[in-house]
Amino acid sequence: MKQIRVSSSVPIIILTVKGDECDIVKGLELGADDYIIKPCGQLELLARVNARMRDIGYPANEPSVSFGLLRLSVGTHQLCCGEREIGLTGLETRIIQFLINNEGRVATYSGLVQHVWGDEYPGCVDSLRVHIRRLREKIEADPSRPQVIVNRPGLGYCLVQTA
Repeated sequence: MKQIRVSSSVPIIILTVKGDECDIVKGLELGADDYIIKPCGQLELLARVNARMRDIGYPANEPSVSFGLLRLSVGTHQLCCGEREIGLTGLETRIIQFLINNEGRVATYSGLVQHVWGDEYPGCVDSLRVHIRRLREKIEADPSRPQVIVNRPGLGYCLVQTA
């Protein structure tokens, strides 16, 4: 945390099972903005993250991109698919953002890998496939028959407009 604080003011929240007062004080003195003792509820965690974001003046209208019924709030990793809100990981956010920015065109495997990881490595396309599968499980009505994130064999993936 000390190294992070040298170059960044990004909010740091410690989420831990250690609940002794000395642990809490030590974590806060090392630079944490908040200290949450597990187990805690998901709503409490989200509320604390949102509070820290407000503290740093994070804009209420974070950058968002959209394609068809998909609307991605990049800063909060929230994807709206029609009326459903879906929480994404940072990696999933980068993948879907790249697909949305390609506006229905095929995003090549190498282009996706470059955007997500910055460089290719052995097994990166297999790793990409796993993350795409997880995205499909969150987005698709039937992940085994994808209608939104479609594979173009030998090329890559693209988004298809949904009604």
